[in-house]
Amino acid sequence: QLIKTEMKRELKFRITYQHEDTGRITQRIIELGQPIPHLGERWFVIGQDQFTGLKDKNGKEIYEEDIIKTETEKAMQVSWNVHFASFCLDRDGWMFTHYFGEAVDPEQLEVIGNIWENPELLKS
Repeated sequence: QLIKTEMKRELKFRITYQHEDTGRITQRIIELGQPIPHLGERWFVIGQDQFTGLKDKNGKEIYEEDIIKTETEKAMQVSWNVHFASFCLDRDGWMFTHYFGEAVDPEQLEVIGNIWENPELLKS
């Protein structure tokens, strides 16, 4: 017998594109099942990042590959960890597993960028 469960969070993705000639980066949000939009001949997909289902202290959605910080920590990257089957925070090669909701409330975090548009934020 199959058990029917209800999905509690939105399944959507942030698609990141880069223009081959200019290097310009732009992003689009799509829901699960929608086709990835084609922007034109010289635009290429460089990232497909899943929504974590969480929002930061400003109400901004938190996606995989976002760069976040708390008041007391350095910048950290949101990553998917296959071993733990969860989103985790990565800082300087150290993985904080099950960080969301355990070590800090997502509402204490602030999205300050992402690795596609602001990779330099991880160096600070």
